[in-house]
Amino acid sequence: MDFKYLFTSFDGRIGRQQFWLGILAIVIASFALIIVLGFTIGLFLPTALISLIGTIIIFYPSLALSMKRLHDRNKGAKPWAFIFFGPGILMQLMQITGIGFTTSVIAGEEIVIPSNGLVMIFSVVGAVIGLWALVEFGFLKGTDGDNQFGPDPLKS
Repeated sequence: MDFKYLFTSFDGRIGRQQFWLGILAIVIASFALIIVLGFTIGLFLPTALISLIGTIIIFYPSLALSMKRLHDRNKGAKPWAFIFFGPGILMQLMQITGIGFTTSVIAGEEIVIPSNGLVMIFSVVGAVIGLWALVEFGFLKGTDGDNQFGPDPLKS
């Protein structure tokens, strides 16, 4: 498996198996990143900012994986990227700026919690879109044969 292509290229197609292997690699890297950030800059920065830094670092490889999976489903990536990633980006920005959130200290740790109904609605909508993305990327079969985005990854 070509990891450079998998995590950096927005061209071509990948099947479900490559997608899930890529997700597994990103999850493992994310845990390692959380540990490293937590023990280094975590002592000086709020949790929401550390979360944002981690999200920014894993965003590009996640987007590359997702776009190739959308291509396998014969869907143009740009509008779908906004639909699938937009709510998460919006929630991260709202958290970091404090819009709709408040901080609370629990067991000596400062956490960010939603402070109004609008944020709760955004959270539910984001969760529904996230489930839709999970089904679209991880479970639905790609286009049989070649499509406008490249050859069938199962036959290549």
